[in-house]
Formats: sequence, C-alpha cells, structure tokens
Amino acid sequence: MRPTISLVIPAFNEAGTVGGVVRAAISSKLFLEVIVVDDGSEDYTVNLAQKAGADVIMLPQNYGKGFATREGCLKAQGDLIMCWVPALMKLPQEAFVSS
Repeated sequence: MRPTISLVIPAFNEAGTVGGVVRAAISSKLFLEVIVVDDGSEDYTVNLAQKAGADVIMLPQNYGKGFATREGCLKAQGDLIMCWVPALMKLPQEAFVSS
C-alpha cells in the first residue's frame, strides 16, 4: 500500500496564487490533504485557499515560514509530509504529476 502524503503550504499574502496551487494539488490526487497555513495575511489568502478546498490554519500575525510550516506539520495526518514553499507557488498545474 502506498503511503499517504499531506501537503503543507505556508502562505503570506498569496491571494494571487494560492487558489490555483491548491486546486492543482487536489486534482492531482497525490495528497491525503492540502493544508494552507495563513501566516497573518492581509489579503484574501484564507478565503481563496478555503474556496479551493484546502484545510486552512490561520495564524493571528506573521510568524515566518518556519513557524507556519511547523504548525501545518503538527496538524498533518499523512504518513509523509511535503512542504511547499511560497517561492514555488507560481508553478503550473503540470508540476503535479501522478505516477
């Protein structure tokens, strides 16, 4: 049996990209869950991540990528955890390939 994978995405003011990334990750069917940790964003990151289907953790202020990633990893329930850094958020849907 294949191990399950949780995807953790720390995000700060990523309204322009988070929805597309979450939709691509979910449609790939590679992940047990997609968790977006909103690191105190001042835009619509939370709303767009939720609308796209992610489980969202909201932090009350910006604590940084490391802290946000840790919070997501603590909630993750997969056998393995993949962390997706915001610098990679602009990758196209083809970046998620199921084998």
